[in-house]
Amino acid sequence: MSLISSYPSGPGVAALAVLLVVMGGCRQEEPPPELPPRAIQWERITGAHSGQQRVLSGVVLAVSDTQLAFEVGGLVESVEVALGDRVAAGQVLARLDAEPFELNVRDAEAVLSEARASQEVARADYERASSLYEARVTSRQEYDRALAMRDSRDSQVEAAEARLNLARRDLRRSVLRAPFAGAISVREVDPAMKVASGQTVFEMDSGESGLRVEVQMPETLIAAVERGNEVSVAFPSIGDPRIDVEGRTFVAIVSEVGTRAGAGNAFPVRADLVEPPPGLRPGMTAEVTFSFARDTGVADLEGFLIPVAAVVAEADNRYSAFVFDEASSTVKRTQIRQGGVQGNLIAVVEGLEEGDIIATAGVPFLRDGQEVTLLGEHLMRVRR
Repeated sequence: MSLISSYPSGPGVAALAVLLVVMGGCRQEEPPPELPPRAIQWERITGAHSGQQRVLSGVVLAVSDTQLAFEVGGLVESVEVALGDRVAAGQVLARLDAEPFELNVRDAEAVLSEARASQEVARADYERASSLYEARVTSRQEYDRALAMRDSRDSQVEAAEARLNLARRDLRRSVLRAPFAGAISVREVDPAMKVASGQTVFEMDSGESGLRVEVQMPETLIAAVERGNEVSVAFPSIGDPRIDVEGRTFVAIVSEVGTRAGAGNAFPVRADLVEPPPGLRPGMTAEVTFSFARDTGVADLEGFLIPVAAVVAEADNRYSAFVFDEASSTVKRTQIRQGGVQGNLIAVVEGLEEGDIIATAGVPFLRDGQEVTLLGEHLMRVRR
């Protein structure tokens, strides 16, 4: 149905239209500021009409990783490792200027020595007062005063010993060591830099714990994902020409399923790789294929199954979806023919092809030819 034909027509309307055009031409409005490309939640079409598989983009993570910080603050004296270095458990990573901590130790040792000397005097006075009191030569008051002084000096020695132990601990902690064997993934410290206690200076990935992939699972599918599910993982942009893994897939086992949705109403799902390919590193992009059993209802419809939220309803029972063009980083409004709806999924029998990337959320706010970015793509592929 034409939008123009739905409005009244006639000489008066035509004159009004001309007037509006003239008035619009007289105003010299500044063009609206350019907005950054919109980030869209997306999904790659797959399954070849079976509807049993869904491919989601993910990122590679280390199973065990940690942030490292000095437990004391100070001036960095030296950094012993570089970004990407592999380190052994207990290896020195960085050192703070030790002089302030050594002085604290010496000061605490002096305080302890003085406290022990006072303790010896107090104990001798107590022994003398105790003997005199037993011989009924001195008063109970003098005896109690000597006993209280002895106990006070004992407490001062205990406090001085604790202070010395803390000073020695701080001295040890001025040297940062690797808690386990692994690789330095982030380095945020340099010599002569002043750091505070608890400030992150390194991040480490374990070299022995293995690798995993994380994806953001749409809310329409999260109920069909369980721990222990086997998934297939591909690495289309591994980035190292010496590693030939393109076109190959690797098995991973779902180990964590999020219970709270994040951005875009998607749930985090993590799967541990059984045998990671050589050279794979945390932060690389992965494509994870999930296969769903028939009793989930995913395979009951014919056609490519996509979320209902990815479809735009138009007049005359027509529908469209926004397909991402990797060459121009824009979305194209594409007419589709649907073959049925089940739950939150709609089957598309015409208009989409296997491998297409479609927007799956916020489609009412998209327009044909709009420049976008793919949400969750940490490293965008080089445009063809």
